[in-house]
Amino acid sequence: MRERIARSFFRLLATAFLALAGVCLTAVDSQAKTMVCYHPEDDHDGDGYARLGARTHEVGAKETRLRCPGTWIDFGGDCDDYNAAVHPRRSEVPVNNQDDNCNVLIDEPEYVYETSLLQNSANTIRIHVHLNDRLTRDLAKTGLLWVNVKYFRLYKSDVTGATYILPPKSVSENGNDIIVELGGLEPATVYAARVHLFRFRPGTVTVEDIQIPKRNINYAWEDPVGDVDMVRFYSMTSSSDPNLRRRYLMVMKALLEYQASARGEVGYAGSIARDGTRYQAELDRKWCSEFYVWNARSQVEGIAGIDNWEDLREFFSGHHALYGASGIPTALPGDYLSLDSDNDGDINHSAMFLAYDGSGASAKVWTLEGNRRNAVDIQTRSGNWGSEANPTMRGVGKIKSAMWR
Repeated sequence: MRERIARSFFRLLATAFLALAGVCLTAVDSQAKTMVCYHPEDDHDGDGYARLGARTHEVGAKETRLRCPGTWIDFGGDCDDYNAAVHPRRSEVPVNNQDDNCNVLIDEPEYVYETSLLQNSANTIRIHVHLNDRLTRDLAKTGLLWVNVKYFRLYKSDVTGATYILPPKSVSENGNDIIVELGGLEPATVYAARVHLFRFRPGTVTVEDIQIPKRNINYAWEDPVGDVDMVRFYSMTSSSDPNLRRRYLMVMKALLEYQASARGEVGYAGSIARDGTRYQAELDRKWCSEFYVWNARSQVEGIAGIDNWEDLREFFSGHHALYGASGIPTALPGDYLSLDSDNDGDINHSAMFLAYDGSGASAKVWTLEGNRRNAVDIQTRSGNWGSEANPTMRGVGKIKSAMWR
């Protein structure tokens, strides 16, 4: 611990006086760097997002940190730049007949990641959908809103698990929220699902169609509603094994932050916590390592307080749990990855491992990452991850049994 504190102290001195990289920072030196930014005049409503179609500019900065310097704007895509309540990275406002989050959809349903999702069992996951338009709410209250759910395991993303056609497991009294439950799943596995809503017309669906996994169903009888091809919902099954359940709790905690980022609550222009300050990172500092530690600290002994990839690698190395890229195919959800995200030969990024997928022509790795463009995001990277010479994945820290709290 004393050595770690000393290293952190000298790293801060180096950053300030020698301008060396640290804490998941971009390299900084005495030469001017450039960032791609938007002119402040293209953000008429002052919400931090430039108007849709605004031209980008290369802006010089002595220190390329997290944000564009001065009053320059980091992000564009604002579809109503005269209304500060409308911009990307925010929740849709129910029943207002406008596109609030600039995704070209109006009053679309949204997934809700919440603590109740920790009720997932070893073989089931719950999907909470919040309904934002009047029609789907009315259909839900009358029992006529059904769902078509397609899902896959991240480690076999080229193989669709099945399609479920079923009514929601539960509907809130006001019809604003529905819960869908998928069963027959593998324990301790991360899944992705896509929910499609449709109007159920009595007499058009047979008993055999209901609540039974189907692979090649003729959907001619569907009546889609909700103005949506919903994005993917990510979740993980639990396990009766205590250590695998700890991994489940780590991943689910990080997925709650994935939602908070999509809603604009954390990260860039965060309404609750700006940048990575929620994860104990400094304002205007990159926060990928802090994000991993914040989600791991309640389960992994001794990891709290680490704020950079160098000390994370040393932490795992000290437990004889740091492996090269060839160890990635056998990693488990919640393990740690150090990356060279720009392939310049230097490690500069930290991520949480979700799955290794070798089912397709090119293997890929799924990760959950803090500070992807100042947001929490899920990423996939394709390549030969079984090779020690991999240019992007520079190591994996595997959480061993003795490391759990």
